[in-house]
Amino acid sequence: MPLKKLVTSNDSAIGDIQETSFCRDALSRFIFNTLEEAQSAAPGGFDIIVVGAGMYGAYCATKIFNFTKNLPGYRPRILVLQEGPFLIHEHFQNLPRGLGSLYDIPLAPLLPDGQYKIINSDGTPEGQGVQFGRDFAGKFRPHHRCVGGKGLFWGGWTPSLTPADLAQWPAAVSDFLTSADGYSFVSQEIGADYDIDRNGKEKDFIYGTLYESLLKRSRVVVPFSLASDKYSIHECGTLWMGGEPENSVTDVNGRFHHVANAYCADQALFTMAGSANSVPTGLGLARKVARSIGKRFQAELPSADGDAGFLNLFNGSFAGMWRTAGNTNFQVFTRSTAHN
Repeated sequence: MPLKKLVTSNDSAIGDIQETSFCRDALSRFIFNTLEEAQSAAPGGFDIIVVGAGMYGAYCATKIFNFTKNLPGYRPRILVLQEGPFLIHEHFQNLPRGLGSLYDIPLAPLLPDGQYKIINSDGTPEGQGVQFGRDFAGKFRPHHRCVGGKGLFWGGWTPSLTPADLAQWPAAVSDFLTSADGYSFVSQEIGADYDIDRNGKEKDFIYGTLYESLLKRSRVVVPFSLASDKYSIHECGTLWMGGEPENSVTDVNGRFHHVANAYCADQALFTMAGSANSVPTGLGLARKVARSIGKRFQAELPSADGDAGFLNLFNGSFAGMWRTAGNTNFQVFTRSTAHN
């Protein structure tokens, strides 16, 4: 039996919902909006636009919302733009096994052919001498293009970067990653908060005499030119962080040096790849970027509603500053109230 073509419901009480032979797509329809719908809901425009709702973009947008939701008065309007579709609402390992090729369905090229060129570290052209991923020699591996991105499929091994890795990073960044707000918090969020040796190596990471001996012997059998703590097979580092625009693309908060209101919040911020899986570090950096954006928004908010020199008499709370005369009460009107 051929699958039923997508149709649009005419039920105005619930809005336009597409249907297939098996599904009424209410979940994604009520969670997401078209660009026109989003714009009509915010006639005053948006304060923050996040491009891409993959693993890091969606996480960063969520953190910006969380870090600013309790600000007094006006809170930022956040728009998240996403190209790929909504697929599933939680990690695919939480769903029943045997649901077909969920892993493969949203895979798409990271970049279109012809828009990039890979040259190996030994100078050989793309497709030759590739040490890892020979099935994709000379190409980037396909990525999950859907809401949530690889966060829906990525496994749970979460080693943080070692002290040797972090020594190559700006001190402000490495200090954040090793603080309670960095790796520790992120590992709890993703359910991987196992015991961590605060000397920098997670106990789940492979170290020790046996490992070092096997590594040494394996190098004799399969020579590899890079030191074991200096390589990664993850795409990262094209917009690396740093303190000066002369030697970095973004600052230590992920903000572009030469663009006033643009930030990066993914693995492109890496100063160096390091020896560990890149996801925990990427999430930590996205969290740091969100913190910075939230603080900047809060710092610039007082002058947003008035001219230079305007004195704001209301700090978001009536306690200790204002009192009523007689049997009455105050009503707060904010810009968000006016927009609605």
